[in-house]
Amino acid sequence: MPALNPGDVVSIQGTAMEEVWVGEIVVFTRDGRLFAHRVVEKIGSVAELRLITRGDRLPQNDPPVTPTELLGRITGAERNGKRIDPNKPLGPVKRAIAPLLKISEHATFAYMRFLEFQRAIFLAERVR
Repeated sequence: MPALNPGDVVSIQGTAMEEVWVGEIVVFTRDGRLFAHRVVEKIGSVAELRLITRGDRLPQNDPPVTPTELLGRITGAERNGKRIDPNKPLGPVKRAIAPLLKISEHATFAYMRFLEFQRAIFLAERVR
């Protein structure tokens, strides 16, 4: 969050480490869980390349992502029936929200409730 929200459906393209760019959102697996985090840095030589990632609302970086953990990059997403590009820079509203989400669980809770309300309205309109 806020580039991707719970309930978004993402498209993933398998890719090699050297083809990933800083700023893209990648999907990787670690300890049996899936993560979709933004690449903030690439480290190491070509033979030992690693990605440094961080969730948009998280204050610290993840441990380096290895080639065996990388599943691919997110190429697009669908939210409430509309196609979005989560890799494009955040707009002014989301840029303002992101720091709040990093420092406040209350702000994150309120944002999640707002998203649920917005999704409920979308689903109600689809039924009509």
